[in-house]
Amino acid sequence: MGEPHLVWCTYYGKSWHGRRTASGERHNMNDYVCAHLFLPFGTRIKLRNPKNGKEIIVKVNDRGPHSKKNKLDLSYGAARDLGFIRAGVFQLEMTVLGD
Repeated sequence: MGEPHLVWCTYYGKSWHGRRTASGERHNMNDYVCAHLFLPFGTRIKLRNPKNGKEIIVKVNDRGPHSKKNKLDLSYGAARDLGFIRAGVFQLEMTVLGD
């Protein structure tokens, strides 16, 4: 298990719902899934919002984001449940759990 560290995150808009991801899965905006540039598909990541203490576990099933600042693109449901929909971009505590 990795050590927790802060990363900048964004989320997929609702228009991505149903589209194919890089892993071949269809994107479900309510699932706890995310895009990461190089972690293997199926890798589980624990995310914690340091401002409200909410935690979830997401699964990598896509590639992205293609930004130097942002490290993860989350599903809408994951972002909603972590409490950062209004912000759009947010810093979360990330711990890689493995697969």
